[in-house]
Amino acid sequence: MIAGIEIGGKKTLLDASSNLPFGKLPIKYINGKGWQVDKEKKGWVDLKNDSKHSITSMINFEITEQNLKVEIMQQNKDYAGFSKIDEVNELSDEEFKEKLTSDFIDFEVSDIEISNKGYSKPISLKYSLLKENEEADFIYIQPILMGTIAENPFTR
Repeated sequence: MIAGIEIGGKKTLLDASSNLPFGKLPIKYINGKGWQVDKEKKGWVDLKNDSKHSITSMINFEITEQNLKVEIMQQNKDYAGFSKIDEVNELSDEEFKEKLTSDFIDFEVSDIEISNKGYSKPISLKYSLLKENEEADFIYIQPILMGTIAENPFTR
């Protein structure tokens, strides 16, 4: 259940069960329309707000004779940040490192830094990946390390 208040002629929808900033609804509620229960104003209300989802990543590859070192700096804003903050807060530091390690199977994850675990500002992640180079004539680098779909989302 969500509540709505009118401030200066503008309706703002709120959810008291979440820790999101003022005027932000949990993503599960942004699903089209909701029925307004009021003695005077009955009817459908749009359950949309500025549901922005922004992830900015900067990835630096360093190749040496012995290994491949990757430094990743990532900033998650708005709803991307809210879900990442929930994920970070639900897991212990060790569990979060294990999750990152499972995302990057061929790499060793280290130097994890997380800044801003609150909802008021974007969350920033910084971590390093290390992989030993195998002796070969060519070194194959997968430049897209994140954001790919690993499994078909449409299977039952």
